[in-house]
Amino acid sequence: MRPDPVCDNSPHAVPGCSRDTRRRTGRDRPAHPERPAGKGAHWALADAQSDALLGRVALKSFDLQGGTAELAYWIVPSARGRGLCPRAAMVATRWALYECGFHRVELEHASANHASCRVAVKAGFEPRSGSGAGPAATPAG
Repeated sequence: MRPDPVCDNSPHAVPGCSRDTRRRTGRDRPAHPERPAGKGAHWALADAQSDALLGRVALKSFDLQGGTAELAYWIVPSARGRGLCPRAAMVATRWALYECGFHRVELEHASANHASCRVAVKAGFEPRSGSGAGPAATPAG
């Protein structure tokens, strides 16, 4: 995982892909309109040996006054089942709560998406009643 350039000085940043991969994939340009506006943080998940893109984890919809953000993630089929997505979700959530000072990180997903439900539980989120596509959750503890 490698955070946005504004966080590159963080001692918790772990390079996730090479400079060539970032250049080839456009990693050095804003990937999402929230990023340059300071309303989101997006990380690529890459294989440490091959540098292949495996997925993405993001914190988006920053509400700086309310202290909330929303977690989002995806992972390529070949990388599923290794625990990568839950670990990345935990790291991003902890970063938001403990490094950035957010009070709440929310996660909404389709309850019929059982793989996403497993990621949420493994990442420490607990279901709560909510609206939208599926249960919203907040990290436990």
